[in-house]
Amino acid sequence: MKIVFFARSQDELAESEYNQMVKLKRVTESFSSYVENSLDGCHFDSEMAVWERHFGRENLVCRIYDAGRKEVVAPFLAAISDDLADFSGAEVPANSGAANIAIGMKALSAIRLLNEIELVDRQTVYQRIIDGFAGVDLPALFLDSEAAARLRSRFAESNRSFTERYLGRAFADLGGRRRSDEERDTVMAQLIALGLTSN
Repeated sequence: MKIVFFARSQDELAESEYNQMVKLKRVTESFSSYVENSLDGCHFDSEMAVWERHFGRENLVCRIYDAGRKEVVAPFLAAISDDLADFSGAEVPANSGAANIAIGMKALSAIRLLNEIELVDRQTVYQRIIDGFAGVDLPALFLDSEAAARLRSRFAESNRSFTERYLGRAFADLGGRRRSDEERDTVMAQLIALGLTSN
């Protein structure tokens, strides 16, 4: 048995987790409040230490999640076995309903507000909102490049410990981010102009 763990840059992990918690768990708090009070599991060294105690270091396979890559299945299969490293064709199409897609800022804002009230057939309402904004929404980002770097720096020492122990070389910045700093700041400027964030 192998435990496969993909670590993700904590800035994008926080935004992605918040997106999912609003969409699926009816979270109503702001992103900043969520990060300070609810975000957990971002110190990957301590997370993996628990797994190591139960399953042994030899049964852990750790990788860095690369959000810039379109495929996720192939890297997972490669982590399991070198024989599967070149496997392709098993990707889940984004529009298949099986993929867990992040929603944009307009849809996320509407859903977060609706999380505060009781709704009949909530998931149908939410799906209509998501579908209605499809193709016209902006990514749900909450951090400009400076704020993202500050959040990542909170986990620098933990990342060094994790990467040294489980990847064989120590580094503080996990990389693998979906957007460059310039792309992030461009989206944030658009969100601010629309009044969708106050960053």
